[in-house]
Amino acid sequence: MNESELKTHLQELNQFQENHPKIFKSSNTKNDDYSLIIPLSSTTFSQLSSAERQELSKIYYNLGTTILDSDDDIFSKENHDQALDYFKASTYLNPLAFTNILISNALGEISRDNEIFIQIIKKIPFKIPKDIRLINSSNNKISLDPLLFLKDIVLVLSPGTYTLDASIMDQTIIVIGIGHQVTIKNVTWHTFTGQNSYLVLYNLFVECNDGHNVFLQTSKAFIDSCQFIKCSKIQPPIYTSGRESILYLNNCEIANSLDSGGLLISEDSKAIIRNCHIHNIGMNAIEVRYGSNADKVKLVNNIIRDNKSEGILIDGNHEPPESEALNSMAKTTLRDHQQKSYRPPPMTPYTRPKQTTVILCKNKIIKNGTFGISVDYQSNARMEDNEISYSGTSGCIIKGGVDSFLYNNRIHHNRANGVEIGLNYQGK
Repeated sequence: MNESELKTHLQELNQFQENHPKIFKSSNTKNDDYSLIIPLSSTTFSQLSSAERQELSKIYYNLGTTILDSDDDIFSKENHDQALDYFKASTYLNPLAFTNILISNALGEISRDNEIFIQIIKKIPFKIPKDIRLINSSNNKISLDPLLFLKDIVLVLSPGTYTLDASIMDQTIIVIGIGHQVTIKNVTWHTFTGQNSYLVLYNLFVECNDGHNVFLQTSKAFIDSCQFIKCSKIQPPIYTSGRESILYLNNCEIANSLDSGGLLISEDSKAIIRNCHIHNIGMNAIEVRYGSNADKVKLVNNIIRDNKSEGILIDGNHEPPESEALNSMAKTTLRDHQQKSYRPPPMTPYTRPKQTTVILCKNKIIKNGTFGISVDYQSNARMEDNEISYSGTSGCIIKGGVDSFLYNNRIHHNRANGVEIGLNYQGK
């Protein structure tokens, strides 16, 4: 056991405790003690910023790993149990921190029968595949298609370039990149296509020559620390559709779509987008549209800048009669026609949400070509602590919106108006 390594991690945790005393129990722990600092409760973690949560998650994981690697009797069972709590806390702070334990398994550092592995995997909201493989790339491109054919699998990829053309259907697929740059390219159409599946992508460069970088239908996707900066330029890099679809996107970059949008959330999909950087998009950066009735879309702490059209477009599916009559006389855009396109009935029992609901908090929406935020067709938009500035027209336009709430937003230096109110608006 590396005693100096343990002391280093304890010092890191001690320093973090001193900087954030309110989230820890009072402790007289010294840097050279083997006693472990205990968090007050998981609920106090909400006081931390995203970056602070990531930092503490890493410290916890390093401490747990150090104890796990110990081959002597210096730790009591109580402290070993505390190490297990550290792993659990690491995963709580960073939902995709469980990828670290999968990497350790792929590298042969921990077995599936290990208590730590079992306890962490229990916290994951879906079943982890039994097949966990480490794939080493050479200078030649490796096709992932044979590995993904009709089975659940975890792929831990070393740096290099890989190709993917197979669709993911009724599967659980986890793809983790380790090292500096792991690139996955498509061969023909979309790079990742998920249908009725669970998909986890972590630390990847996802490129696409044609279609979408990620195309999801009735699937649940957890995407963290990925870059989508080489796209087909004719389709949005990320598209999600279907009443069962949920997209969790964190700490990702989406950029450089020439003639298309950035992120399209459609047909009742739910989404939580955090800590992402979306820029240089050829149309709207983020769109919740095509008659979507999603009752849960959250955009938190994102930077949305330098996009050609709107920063965020929110379309509901309940246009007021007065504005519908006006729009029917002047359908001049493709979006107007798409809004009225036929929607098939649901295949399963379905309770239609009353309206599209989108929560925007602590986003920076800057230098977009038209509106910073556009809200249409009686959507419910709740905006708090956002900065909306330097838009090509108004910072925010609400057209026929219902119950739109704006709290403590900084709306400044927009070309036309700060907030523009359209027809049949009710709100605060």
